[in-house]
Amino acid sequence: MGTPATLGAALRYAAAADPGHSGPSLTGESLTGAVGLLETTSARYELALALTDLAALLCRSGRRADARVPLRRALDLAQRTGAAPLADRARRELLAAGARLRRTALTGPDALTSAERRVAGLAADGLSNRQIAQPSPPSKRIFGTPSTSSASPPGPTCQLNWIVNFLQ
Repeated sequence: MGTPATLGAALRYAAAADPGHSGPSLTGESLTGAVGLLETTSARYELALALTDLAALLCRSGRRADARVPLRRALDLAQRTGAAPLADRARRELLAAGARLRRTALTGPDALTSAERRVAGLAADGLSNRQIAQPSPPSKRIFGTPSTSSASPPGPTCQLNWIVNFLQ
């Protein structure tokens, strides 16, 4: 019979060899089957290929929004496996599907925003949730220099009162 990775790759090849000639639904079923089989294996590159092919078929069928999820996964997998040409193809397909690429990684450290990365770093340093949630103390600039805002009166004492009132 064959392993799931081999069968998944074969389904993807069959869909590529017959791009819609037997009907788009048959090609879509082959690619969906390929993705399903490859999900159960460690063949991440083949899965990224199948996801990209499936998403391209969805785009050609006018289902651009539906194509974005598999394309994001394909891009993430392609980058993780070091498949730069496949990552470029998935990125181009994503842009053609109308997606806005802010970050390409879906999981791992590269998927974190700068704020999430800062909090993770504080947690890694051993700070508790309460310590991480504590607001940082005001900088010296707030108390040491006259304010440039017209909303607060000049002078350190008045600034301190203004800040205290503002924070309440």
